[in-house]
Amino acid sequence: MIAPLSFLSPSIQFSEDKLDELILEMKEQNQLTEAGVKIEGPAAAYGLVWEWGNARQTKKGPKTVRGTNPDGERVWLSIQAPHGYIRVSLPLYNAIIKQELAKVRFTNTATGRVSQELEKAAVRAVKRIAKIIQDHAPVDSGELRDDIKIVMPGDPLLSRDSYNPLYLSNEEED
Repeated sequence: MIAPLSFLSPSIQFSEDKLDELILEMKEQNQLTEAGVKIEGPAAAYGLVWEWGNARQTKKGPKTVRGTNPDGERVWLSIQAPHGYIRVSLPLYNAIIKQELAKVRFTNTATGRVSQELEKAAVRAVKRIAKIIQDHAPVDSGELRDDIKIVMPGDPLLSRDSYNPLYLSNEEED
């Protein structure tokens, strides 16, 4: 599972005399800055059952409750995470992304500096988001919490060909 963060349109702060240089730098970069959160290790085999439900379960179990998964389907979910444990904090993730982007200063327009600053913001954001997901993960052996890791910008795992991402979005326009 990967929940990538994509920074497409940052809030920009710059000095007026550097506007042309900044625009040129943004045009030259023309790239998506991504980072993410993944479940890696033994818990990867079951980590999303708490978010999406158990597809094989057909009736109530001793520690399950009927709920809705991110696709809107009615499924059996754990009583530890009846509304999932990842998507319940979506407003926090969005706030973190906005906070980290607000810290980015576009004062140096040297080639590649804008991308470097966005990557730093992405890493700070996913570290904070991973911590929230870990804190909300259902308690089993502790394995799930330990197996929640960040995916750094540029990691091949972020290639669209190598994974099936769980994109989280609040679908609101600012």
